[in-house]
Amino acid sequence: MPKDWKEHLDHWLKNGNPKLSETVSSSNMRFIQQFPIERITELTLESYTGSFCDYLDYGLNDTKDIYLGADRYVILAYFSYKFGLERSENSEDSFNYIKNGLLEFLNHAILGEFSRLDFIGNTNLKNLFFLRSRVLYLYFPDRFSPIFSPIHQKHFIEIFDKHFSASFHYENLLFTEYLKSLPEFSEFDSWQIKEFLYSEFPPDLSVFSLGLAYSRVDSYDVDVLEVINYHHPELTSVIKTVLGNNQDLFTIENKSNTLINSIKNSLLRVPNLILYGPPGTGKTYIAKAITDSIIADQVEKNRDNSIIFSPQTSHYSDYVAFHQSFSYEDFIEGLKPTIKDGIVTYSYVDGIFKEICKRAKGNPDNKYILIIDEINRANIAKIFGELITLLESDKRLGTQNELKVTLPYSKQSFGIPANLYIIGTMNTSDHSIALLDIALRRRFTFIEIMPNPELLKNSIIEDINLGQLMEVLNHKIRGLIGRDYQIGHSYLMNIDNLEELEFRWYYQIVPLLQEYCYNNWQQLQLIIGSDFIKEDTIAPSNIELQPSYSISRLSGSELIKAFSRIIHH
Repeated sequence: MPKDWKEHLDHWLKNGNPKLSETVSSSNMRFIQQFPIERITELTLESYTGSFCDYLDYGLNDTKDIYLGADRYVILAYFSYKFGLERSENSEDSFNYIKNGLLEFLNHAILGEFSRLDFIGNTNLKNLFFLRSRVLYLYFPDRFSPIFSPIHQKHFIEIFDKHFSASFHYENLLFTEYLKSLPEFSEFDSWQIKEFLYSEFPPDLSVFSLGLAYSRVDSYDVDVLEVINYHHPELTSVIKTVLGNNQDLFTIENKSNTLINSIKNSLLRVPNLILYGPPGTGKTYIAKAITDSIIADQVEKNRDNSIIFSPQTSHYSDYVAFHQSFSYEDFIEGLKPTIKDGIVTYSYVDGIFKEICKRAKGNPDNKYILIIDEINRANIAKIFGELITLLESDKRLGTQNELKVTLPYSKQSFGIPANLYIIGTMNTSDHSIALLDIALRRRFTFIEIMPNPELLKNSIIEDINLGQLMEVLNHKIRGLIGRDYQIGHSYLMNIDNLEELEFRWYYQIVPLLQEYCYNNWQQLQLIIGSDFIKEDTIAPSNIELQPSYSISRLSGSELIKAFSRIIHH
């Protein structure tokens, strides 16, 4: 970390400490009064391209960042081009897509689901993260700082030698929270934070002067250069000259997205897939990301045919978690009691699998996805019953070897549509793949998801590299217990301070390892070190007693030293 950031702060404070000016404050308030968040549903194309974007452009033009101005035109031009619409005749359709995406985006923020904002924004608003970041600041000024360029934000975070395992918007929130947690910034508002950062540590603005500050933070399925060349060919050569060898800023995909795309392609070839691995490796996250990606693709495809869909994806997907008491009646169909006027009657009720099959049959041009979490925790053969054979891709409806069965309760003829895809997840620490029903194993493709230390290599807390800590622990676990019991990277992600690391260690990681090493304290001691395991003192007795152990609760410098000894010994 630069040793002089406090000196920079002292220098800046002596030169005025500009707070949120009354002009900016009153202007922000007028925007909120004119466009309250609960009335975004009433936003019109005229008001959006008028006063709404006017304020995002000129009301925030002191942010030392990029104007939204081009977005007002490019937003509609982009969506018109992308979806094959005539801009002059269909700007209302393009605008409605943007408004619906903005509504979904802000709804997640209202619910406090900040870690999902980048994914929701990328899915529903594509590369328009200038628009997204500005409305986040205006509606949530206590949570987000007015830093609207991902590359600028990375630059400022590096000043403080921090790393957040998060995408642009969530990273902004975490960075803002971190700065406000420091005594020097505890009384600052987010506008002051921005003023200090841009005044004392100005980023290089030359590459971003064209308003194209796209970064490597996320993957955007957008060929921005192609769109700009389509509408503004005169700018293309200028952009390429400025970017030089950095043109991949527009198209770069991070390793996480590459993995997701690879698994997505596998699923589209074989419709039954199981992601397996130790707990905490992101299996459910990947399953949901693949689902959202596939559905987003087909929403765009349908828009090319002038069919307008809501950004909501629930119609095309369902989620269920298996457990020991889950049954065929819950999954396929069964008799369920109902009480009316004091009389109990029984009727046939469709389960979640039959329901999504019906939706998929009724819309064969679109893909439908069912996520089955913890698929190995239930009796698979009992739940799928006679449908297990129908899962095979060549036995689906409309295929060469199409098969149907008669359901035992309703006596209906039933088959599985070819456009239904199933993604299962399973923790190998609970149940080995070798113990799965052989009929299930034959009909699913298995992809192993293992801990990824690369995601933690820049996560450093008090000189403790969390990636190294995870690698050393997993090396010991593989040798002593088995590779299926390793610690997933999610246990150590999004940790910003020692207090959070201490909580994760004592309340998540250590209990997990205690379960793996049940009643074998020597084995647990070999994994986490003698600093964390102490032998209890036993009172003298004539009876020969087994040694008794307990967990040592460390904190502060002692905890750091203990982690350091795990890594280096």
